[in-house]
Amino acid sequence: MQPSKYPSPVELAIQPSSQAGKCTTVAGINQVTIIGGAGLTSAEVGKTVWLKNAGYTVARVENNKFTVTNLNGTAVSFSSSATITYICCYIWGSGKCNVSITAITRIFGDPSIPFNNIVTTFVVNGVTTTQAAYTDFWSATLSASAGTVSNVDYYWWGSVDNLFAALRVHRLSGLGLRKMYPSLPLLTVSIISMQPQTAQINIPFILALVMTLTEPPAGKSP
Repeated sequence: MQPSKYPSPVELAIQPSSQAGKCTTVAGINQVTIIGGAGLTSAEVGKTVWLKNAGYTVARVENNKFTVTNLNGTAVSFSSSATITYICCYIWGSGKCNVSITAITRIFGDPSIPFNNIVTTFVVNGVTTTQAAYTDFWSATLSASAGTVSNVDYYWWGSVDNLFAALRVHRLSGLGLRKMYPSLPLLTVSIISMQPQTAQINIPFILALVMTLTEPPAGKSP
């Protein structure tokens, strides 16, 4: 990359779209009061929210506040009131699929390609479960039976810890656009993360980008 006019700077900007801002924990209970930022919506119930460097599960969302549980489902009681940052960011997808017990065959929509070994939660045919295995671009296996049905809606999501910006590498695979996070010929993107330096949002970030040169696996094309 180079600027079009010398000596203009070269800038690579990755803008996050996460729900983030400042909040205050309420001592003695599990409530968090939002004092800045986008806030949360009912879509975030059940998702992971990061309060500073600690992860919690969103239990309920109300006007300018939300409640949380621990990630293992146990109750939360904040020991003190603290003004900190909150970040709620997750990958998700939806579409239509055929289901046979635990086997999902995607018809169209977003593929559930695992990212960084995170747990992917699946909602399909009225059943909420997790993805047990990823077969290929079109097929996946669930951890529990979702019955047998054709052309049904599916929705999946997964928390990416407190990562809220990423650089994806795409390639065309057959008739679908395949999202290949670590698949560039001879180039592997190991980790891309952005962390706020202070308690403020939308100020300078630290960008950690690690890239390594690798040979494609034997018998595999890049």
